Amino acid sequence: MADFDELRTLMGFYLACQGAYGTFLFEDPSDSYVYGQYLGTGDSGSAVFQLQRTMGMMLPSGGFVEPIVAPNLITAVYFDGVTQSPSSYTVDPGSGLLTFATPPSNGLVITADFSFWFRCRFVDDSYDFENFMYRLWQLKKLTFISVRP
Repeated sequence: MADFDELRTLMGFYLACQGAYGTFLFEDPSDSYVYGQYLGTGDSGSAVFQLQRTMGMMLPSGGFVEPIVAPNLITAVYFDGVTQSPSSYTVDPGSGLLTFATPPSNGLVITADFSFWFRCRFVDDSYDFENFMYRLWQLKKLTFISVRP
């Protein structure tokens, strides 16, 4: 009975997303947190910075910088390694924009520790939820991909 309920829950989630149309947030247990991520350098004028993560930073090109648009939990924000009070900034959960009440001073390196989700969607609009015997269902494959907003 438990397997039937789990499959019904999965089927309900899939239908609520309207197949490949809707998006959902997914936390990858092996890739969902960054520590000391560089966000920018203060210039005394800019107060808004995009949360981001860098992959392949050791490459000659500096790697790939991916904007984080679905932040989960911001555990710390730093100016030159000094933790800032959470009351001095806000984070938009829909865009990942970090906004300071007062723009950081010229030359301050801004870094952060935070977790994030991936915005995803199902690949196909139909899957085979198969009832192969009384109260026995199976789904052989259900795939999804990350998408940019």
